[in-house]
Amino acid sequence: MPKGGYRNLIGIMLQASKFIYGGQLIAAYILIHLLNKTSKMKTSNKAIAFLIIAGLGLMVSCNSADNNNTDKDSMNRDVSNTSMSAKNGEPDLTGWPERPTLAVKEMTAKYGAPLEVSSEAMIWHNAGPYKRIMVTKKEIPHDFPAPHMDFLEHTISYNVPIDKIDDLVAYDASMTINKTQGEMSARCDLEGHNILTLNLAVDIINGTKTVDQARKAFGENVIADFGGKHPPLV
Repeated sequence: MPKGGYRNLIGIMLQASKFIYGGQLIAAYILIHLLNKTSKMKTSNKAIAFLIIAGLGLMVSCNSADNNNTDKDSMNRDVSNTSMSAKNGEPDLTGWPERPTLAVKEMTAKYGAPLEVSSEAMIWHNAGPYKRIMVTKKEIPHDFPAPHMDFLEHTISYNVPIDKIDDLVAYDASMTINKTQGEMSARCDLEGHNILTLNLAVDIINGTKTVDQARKAFGENVIADFGGKHPPLV
């Protein structure tokens, strides 16, 4: 082949590679079409050019697939870090305090695995009679009826009348009322004590107990519970 023919062949291949690596495949096809129109190039050389251009396209395709897989792997790692990894089908509670860890295990044994898992909280939805159950890694001090830590919350669907919200807060400041979503939540360290809180809250709403009567009943029931008497409201 004359030197000029080699230069033309190399020039065409370089231009095609730039188009391909730049993602401009259409331009590469046009270039190949122009190559077909080049009368000075022998058929064998054209065939070589076609093979090289095709090889470059395959390299780009493989490189693009590798990049896509890398992006997917990175996304999966981010999700895993956010939701925490599970070991033997159980949430990873590494670094969690003893009591919240025990609460997660108890709720899991009773209601199954939590539906939402993060480094700070485990959440169950529509578990048993509850709309939601949440165990938090963070423990919050609470002094009623005696000093303890709150980390376990049970939420029920209940439309609390507006004129009763202040009474419920006065009864137990750990209670949460979400009027918009029609929710009433109790937060303590034991499920039985949250059940007691909610039962007495309903008594206040219905007018069968005053705030003071409910607070007294709560203390008496907790003492009876700790004494192994298993009061019905707990």
